[in-house]
Amino acid sequence: MVYSFVMLGTLLLFPMVAEAQVQTFTTLPSLLIPLEPTEALPASGTQGGYLFNLRPLGADFGSSLADHGIYIVGKNLSEGLANVSGGLKQGAFFEGYTALGFDLDMKRIAGATGGAVHFLIDDLQGQPFFAYSGSAYLNNRVFAGDGPAFRLNELSFDQSLFDKRVDLTVGRIPAYTQFDGSELYCTFITSLCRTPAAYTFDRGYPPYLASSWAALAQIRIAGPFYTNISVFENEPIAATTNHGGFPGPDWGLNYANGATFPVQFGYRTTLQDDPYPRAFSVGGFYVTGSYADPLLNTDGQNRVLFGGEPKMDYGSSQVYIQAQQMVYRPDASDRGLTVFGGANWTTSGQPNVERMIFAGAYYKGAFAPRPNDTLGVAVSLVNVNPRVTERVNSILSKSTGGQASQSEVSYEVNYGFAVAPGMLIKPFLEFISHPDQANASAPSGNVTHAIFVGALFEVDVASLFGLPTLSR
Repeated sequence: MVYSFVMLGTLLLFPMVAEAQVQTFTTLPSLLIPLEPTEALPASGTQGGYLFNLRPLGADFGSSLADHGIYIVGKNLSEGLANVSGGLKQGAFFEGYTALGFDLDMKRIAGATGGAVHFLIDDLQGQPFFAYSGSAYLNNRVFAGDGPAFRLNELSFDQSLFDKRVDLTVGRIPAYTQFDGSELYCTFITSLCRTPAAYTFDRGYPPYLASSWAALAQIRIAGPFYTNISVFENEPIAATTNHGGFPGPDWGLNYANGATFPVQFGYRTTLQDDPYPRAFSVGGFYVTGSYADPLLNTDGQNRVLFGGEPKMDYGSSQVYIQAQQMVYRPDASDRGLTVFGGANWTTSGQPNVERMIFAGAYYKGAFAPRPNDTLGVAVSLVNVNPRVTERVNSILSKSTGGQASQSEVSYEVNYGFAVAPGMLIKPFLEFISHPDQANASAPSGNVTHAIFVGALFEVDVASLFGLPTLSR
């Protein structure tokens, strides 16, 4: 916890010249500046193209809980997928993610103005995507790591300070979701949710399903400018099956392996102050601690060919840039087309992902009669560390022969059909070119692509039943 206390003390002394904090809602990652609050959904009826509306069923109950400072949080993601061509194997499979918890407004409960407690647990079901695709780094949204698991997603305390100019969060927090992210990324099934693969996979993934000790701050500098600063405990066990059981054996620092220090500087407007909202950010991180080299043994040789124990590498760093811009609005509502893109570069160390470039487009309400439907297209390019590719090629040279590619590309198109407020069905199509096979025990030289079709069924409990949410 030394890192956390040092960072927390630094943050308390950080600039006090910021403006009012934009509200951050529990449907988005902590400290990621969101879009403006959504327009009030109809209390009854099916306006907005919905087939039905359940919000009246929970509105009174939710308001009663909110009067006592209690807000329910819940979500379910269920995916049916099928690899119809290429990859490591073809077939259909299921993956699911269920999260349930609550937010507590400590002003109402204990008179602590600006304070809130957040608790969330999650459960993963189904089979890993990688086992079918062969791609370790262009994974899908419901990413199960080593398999099904029941984990603590968050247990944190959130406090606004200096007239909401600074927002601090401390506790067990999902790793890194406050950096290199956007609310648009998780509208896609693969590659981007919650943070791009180049950011996530080299620092104790999964990015948003488990938690580790952290201290974070978001500081409003002036107007739409902000900065995020944090320190995270590096915790490799966070990626293992079931996290050692709930709540896990790692409530001390006995499983820590150094720390990650991310920083992000950004700018963001919304429909409240900009007819064509835009956002950009630049950032980077430095990781302390040790990790096994992707290829070399302790003598600096290829350990696949010459054997031996892995060479230990120490430290790594990366920088990134991302941006998004609404470019078209057909009317005065929030319907419109937004384009986005970003890139990540490794600047030191030997992480598994050397660089990543991604771009896409997101259209809300492409058809006027269905203003809450969404259409998304995204392309992601990953350049794997050359040592990872050489390791795979060395395994291939001793078995089936052939060569793996250092670069892989994912193309995805999806359409979100808004069934009801808080409920959608999203069919999608994905094509992966040259899956990396980085984690394959028996890679094949014949894996040149993978084609997936499937559908996501998503439910947000608060939105579905008209429950209030707590701004953070």
